[in-house]
Amino acid sequence: MKIKELIEQLKKYDPEMLVVVNGYEGGWDDINIIKEKILIEEENNPWYEGKYSYFEEKEDNPDNAINAISLCAE
Repeated sequence: MKIKELIEQLKKYDPEMLVVVNGYEGGWDDINIIKEKILIEEENNPWYEGKYSYFEEKEDNPDNAINAISLCAE
């Protein structure tokens, strides 16, 4: 999802509504940090791993780098 798509989705909700992320082992946490990441899309990751992984300058093609943000509790 791109930032503009996220903004459009969030416009449907009350701007005073709380936004949370999954807690470490359960429950929910506030978003306290927004981190910028450089990622690559993984085509053959196992089902239990995420679709993206960290971009490694020494190993990955720079043409495949994806700028992203991550919403984190801490």
